[in-house]
Amino acid sequence: MMKLRTAITVALLIASIPLAASQVDAQAPAPKPALGAPLQPASPPGSKLPAPLIGVVDAQGVLRNSAAFRAVKEQMDKVVQSYQADLQKRNNDLRTAAQTLEQQRTTLSADAYSEKRMGLETQGNDLQKDAQNRRQQIDETVNESQQQIAQALIEIMEQIRQERGLNLILVREMVPAMAPEFDLSAEALQRLDKKLPKVSVKLPSVAPGAAAAATPATKH
Repeated sequence: MMKLRTAITVALLIASIPLAASQVDAQAPAPKPALGAPLQPASPPGSKLPAPLIGVVDAQGVLRNSAAFRAVKEQMDKVVQSYQADLQKRNNDLRTAAQTLEQQRTTLSADAYSEKRMGLETQGNDLQKDAQNRRQQIDETVNESQQQIAQALIEIMEQIRQERGLNLILVREMVPAMAPEFDLSAEALQRLDKKLPKVSVKLPSVAPGAAAAATPATKH
């Protein structure tokens, strides 16, 4: 049978929750064109290509420093802290209940001890599932917010391209070296903050498992 200590220990899962939300701190993915976007007509074979007029945008830097991105991070940090506190309390309650049960082991019948032990194992498994579900919801919320901001940046980059008469804008990650005059990142960030100062974040909400609190062991 699984050791009781193993069944109720979720410290590693609890500690991993902040890693999920820290995606907001990590490098934001470069924006990609939306699937299903119409393809631009290709130049006929042998035709002369226009002279390149190029701009460069540090997409990751713009997304990471945008007002909307920082607002998402602030909201998700609060969610993570709340989740951590709840999961830690429930974990501590389970540990206390397990210690109490072991202290009472000699005074309980075999059937009573087995029943209480199985109950604590079930609560421990429920707690692990809750922690996993909460991390998954945090991941999904962060990803949805990032995609919304990235899409707005794509539209802004196209606006800049048209207004400046450029035929190409590259993301900074694709350019190993360049003259600073090509960098349009500051302009893109300014426009992004004006266009999308914040995003609507649907904060995750996971109801606690049926065994939200550990049931203390009692003598039989």
